[in-house]
Amino acid sequence: MGHRPGTVRCFPARTPADFPPALGAHDIGLRDLLSAATLLGPLPRIDVITVSVTDLVPMKIELSPAVAAALPEVAQQVRALVG
Repeated sequence: MGHRPGTVRCFPARTPADFPPALGAHDIGLRDLLSAATLLGPLPRIDVITVSVTDLVPMKIELSPAVAAALPEVAQQVRALVG
């Protein structure tokens, strides 16, 4: 996304194209699910919170230090959206 690792962004998604593609050829991402959902009618407002990463690496459970450090800001963004 062109941002330094750990950068938190929050934005409204207006169309499925606002979502990142699936992580791999065998994954179904939000973009795919929302594209299918649009066949049923208009989508509600959807807010997206992202955290930038350094590189895409094979899936693992551990977070990078930059992503782990961003979690408090992510939690604050979520509270602001649902508050």
